[in-house]
Amino acid sequence: MIEVVEKYGRKRKCKKLVCEQCNEEFWKPVPLIRDQKHHFCSKQCADTFKKSFRTIHICANCGKEFLLNAHRTNKKNATVYRFCSRGCKDNAQRLDGSCPEIRPSHYKSGECVYRKRAFEYYLHKCAYCGYNEIVDILQVHHLDRNRLNGCITNLMILCPTCHAIPTKGLGEFKWEGKKCVLVMKEKEK
Repeated sequence: MIEVVEKYGRKRKCKKLVCEQCNEEFWKPVPLIRDQKHHFCSKQCADTFKKSFRTIHICANCGKEFLLNAHRTNKKNATVYRFCSRGCKDNAQRLDGSCPEIRPSHYKSGECVYRKRAFEYYLHKCAYCGYNEIVDILQVHHLDRNRLNGCITNLMILCPTCHAIPTKGLGEFKWEGKKCVLVMKEKEK
């Protein structure tokens, strides 16, 4: 049923509808009805109705519980992972993150970013002798000699002179707490 309703000094064609949340009748201007599936008498009723479709999820990165609208969980291409925030998603997607399955293909294995990560984590000086004059010549040494292992505990910043020691097979460096220690190899006779 369409009637002319006067509100704020304007005459409008309105239709009588029933609120889907509180079942009260209300008038809504015809141009605002459009093709909406649900109609509500107020913003509070609309919010209450939408909250009833939220489901509880657990963040795949931090483990925190959060609410998510049901229409977001039923997407065809949605992954099984849910995150409470964009920051958690980004952290999980990182090379050392908790969800490597969602990592984009262009991230590769991360073997080429170990230098950047080592310089972000450690001081910009040789871990053994303390050289820090020209930072660009400092090198990153892999303690297990595996370049694919970019774990920060496997990396050590060394100057070229100190880096030559394990490279030439003269000795090995290792961490003892926060201190770098050189273990020389026995010379063969």
